[in-house]
Amino acid sequence: GFLPLTEDPEQRGENWPAGPLGVAECPWDTGDLDLHLLQHVPNNEESLHLSRRVLLRGLFRRQRAGVESDVPTTVKLWALGRWPQCRDVTLISEAFIFVSNSWRALHEAKAR
Repeated sequence: GFLPLTEDPEQRGENWPAGPLGVAECPWDTGDLDLHLLQHVPNNEESLHLSRRVLLRGLFRRQRAGVESDVPTTVKLWALGRWPQCRDVTLISEAFIFVSNSWRALHEAKAR
């Protein structure tokens, strides 16, 4: 599928709404689809909602793999979510978790 079907709202943060972060379960996980393709998503709420879920899933996966310290790439990918238009509290919460994790990682890297 486009995203894994299993979602558990009780496992917030790294598992939902972006989907479980375990093994590769969809074309976004395997690299068959590049996150930069999200720039072509139509500007309607349903498409943007799915796009944001895909984006968060990809960003969280990159973060867990330790490749999200590349700030310029993260900034380019982040813009694909068109976050100022988002009104979904759950997605916004997930986005803040990602940003918080990124900030913490950058802060820790500078402290070393």
